[in-house]
Amino acid sequence: EEANASGAFIIKVWNDEYFAEHAKYLFTGRKIKNRQVEISHITNVDEIFPCNILYLGNVKDEHLAALLKVLDRKPILTIG
Repeated sequence: EEANASGAFIIKVWNDEYFAEHAKYLFTGRKIKNRQVEISHITNVDEIFPCNILYLGNVKDEHLAALLKVLDRKPILTIG
């Protein structure tokens, strides 16, 4: 579930395509801890893993409980 086969540092952006596109621009060619940065825009809880940082953009109330349940005790920095 949390394995990252590519070895990349993965940042996922929840439901904020504008932020995701800007983040992709800012991190193109950059590394974190000597790992290439990959950024993707997601809208489904099933798309969270693998992930190192999760930016919560526009979270609707009906998704919040599911997100918190999935993220419970996971080593993911959550921002939002």
